[in-house]
Amino acid sequence: MKIYSLNEARLMHSLGIRMRCINATRLPSFINQDRIFMISTTRMICEDTDSKRSFSNLTIRDEYTAWVIADDI
Repeated sequence: MKIYSLNEARLMHSLGIRMRCINATRLPSFINQDRIFMISTTRMICEDTDSKRSFSNLTIRDEYTAWVIADDI
């Protein structure tokens, strides 16, 4: 599994490839770290640990630097 930088992930997303963040450590602990996906080059969507609530339109921070292709998992 290749890890992509934020800029590479943005490029991949613009090509239609679904990307998942693997180092969004500044999010609250109730966020499922395996369910954080890029929805635009500046926004992401995630779920809580119970998969009952979805949080969308969250800003992607510059420190979220590790991304993988979501379908590779």
